[in-house]
Amino acid sequence: MKKLLLLPVLVFFAACSTDDNNLNLTQENELTNAQYRAAVAETDPSCLTSVSASVSIDVSRGIDHPYAVFTGNMVGASSKGTYRARVEVEMLSDCEDITSGNGQVTIFAMSGTVQNPLFGTANITVAGNLLPANPCYRWRFVVDGSIAGSKSKNGCSVASPWYDAPLF
Repeated sequence: MKKLLLLPVLVFFAACSTDDNNLNLTQENELTNAQYRAAVAETDPSCLTSVSASVSIDVSRGIDHPYAVFTGNMVGASSKGTYRARVEVEMLSDCEDITSGNGQVTIFAMSGTVQNPLFGTANITVAGNLLPANPCYRWRFVVDGSIAGSKSKNGCSVASPWYDAPLF
């Protein structure tokens, strides 16, 4: 009889100890979310709305010297803005899952800035031999911008969705 009464007491204490861990995790997540919301609130929404991207292969220098041309389409770019563009390449831990990035990002950046974007596009050309030989990676186009005379300290940073590696 004593063993039967002891079992519910042990289960009760075991359940209470795991609830503490979930509570701490929830509090940490709320703090992280609050920090993210604060950072987003300080960015300038008129700086840039969104970015989409595409890639093409340039073989004008010969079939054995291909270049990947990454093009970012900036939506909502301000004529008063100054923008810097970059391509981020990240290896995948599972080639079949585009969300399985390993955290090691290689960056290819524009040599200058885009000012007063006429058509809202930016191109970054990368030699094929600089890209990973294994086509098991993902890439995205990121644009950082600032508006002259803006009250925002942070400007803006907008990234395209992740895309699969181009095959060539």
